[in-house]
Amino acid sequence: MGLRTDHAPTDWNNLQPRAHLVWEQPRSSGILRAGAGAFTAQPHYYLQANNIFFSGTQLYDVVLTGAAVPQPDFGAYRTDLSTVPGVPTGTTPPAYVNFMGDHFGSPTTWKADVSYERRMMDGLRVSASALYARTTDNYQYFDRNLRDTAAFSLDNESGRAVFVSATTITAAGATSVLNAAKYAQFTNVLELVSTGRASQRALVLEADYAPAFGGQLTTAFTWNRTTDNSTFNCCIARTASLFTPVKSDPRDLSGSNGPSDFDFRHKLSVYGELPPWKGVRLGARYVGATGRPFSLVVNGDINGDGYSGNDLAFVFDPDDPGTPPALAAAMRRVLDNEDSVACDYVRRSLGRIADRNGGYAPWVGRMDVRASVTVPLASTRAVEITADIFNFANLLNSSWGGQALLPQGISASNPISQQLPLLNVVGFDQTTRRYTYTVNESVGVLRKRGDPFQIQLGIRYQF
Repeated sequence: MGLRTDHAPTDWNNLQPRAHLVWEQPRSSGILRAGAGAFTAQPHYYLQANNIFFSGTQLYDVVLTGAAVPQPDFGAYRTDLSTVPGVPTGTTPPAYVNFMGDHFGSPTTWKADVSYERRMMDGLRVSASALYARTTDNYQYFDRNLRDTAAFSLDNESGRAVFVSATTITAAGATSVLNAAKYAQFTNVLELVSTGRASQRALVLEADYAPAFGGQLTTAFTWNRTTDNSTFNCCIARTASLFTPVKSDPRDLSGSNGPSDFDFRHKLSVYGELPPWKGVRLGARYVGATGRPFSLVVNGDINGDGYSGNDLAFVFDPDDPGTPPALAAAMRRVLDNEDSVACDYVRRSLGRIADRNGGYAPWVGRMDVRASVTVPLASTRAVEITADIFNFANLLNSSWGGQALLPQGISASNPISQQLPLLNVVGFDQTTRRYTYTVNESVGVLRKRGDPFQIQLGIRYQF
């Protein structure tokens, strides 16, 4: 294949200049801070382990379908380990390889911030901070055994590339990456590349008030935007493509640029504590934020790259005469579903492939409460008794304190990415070379989750 597998993760050009300025204004009790600099990550040990372990000489991919799939006999397995199915006799399974690319680079993040803090009166402090960060050379894997050009394209889905020939797609719409391989001796040949890009902007407003008679009130509001073309940063190489939804070619991340899986739009935190009274202190904390973004994807591997659920869904317009009647009726029910938070995302995407992370889960928040009492003893000794109530609203009412969250969808094994299936593959027409779909009409419907209230008691002896 003309690819070398002996590259080490070497990167010698990571200068990290940094500067920080603090300007105090005694007369106005103001402080101006500004800083900027570069920060380089260490080479990821897990990715180097992938390179060492998945060399193609110790590990192979075995793909069995239909009658070739062995029927399990667990009793026989426990009695005689030699009966456990392994590599089928007489076969040479294709190899699976990970390797470092020629132009490996450690991820580098350039950060800049400026903040102004001022004391307005006794006990009151306010501040505003603006932050910016840009990351280059972030991690991603590309499959170099995937054929260079598409075998054909889907003319009813914005020309989406398909890397297996139409004749190899089953009547049920199933594809195999083995039919998209340039070399039959291999399945995935995954090269670690440094094409990941990310940027982040934030504005943080803070205020805290600590009056002389005691007590405290602190609040902070954050406006944030974080975008990238892939949020992959660990660990198994295949997850780089599995959890990066794409519009067509998985090696072209330009169509995947959008909100990061870590993105949130707004966040509010409030902490308050009443003035102490006869040794009793009472405080509460509330933290709430807009939900994480989610993508509308296809439940199936329609482009033949070997990953199910990483293809962004084409959102069929129910008013388009070319949309099959059953599909159009189902899409109208999706758009009319008032319980779905995906309706606006779907509506913006009609007639085209949905953008990655184009929808957002709703606001989630919770309140915790703490009460404490200090009982003085002889001399300097004292006993402090504390009670913490987590998710306090749920204690007041069993129907309160829950969180309306989206189901995990395709990426249930990934705690970060939210890939929600809009379309399910149910067939493929060899004549028209188009897939047949059903619609997940409950996409974007929230489910109530969350932890019940918890009470934690503590005692501390001071001496």
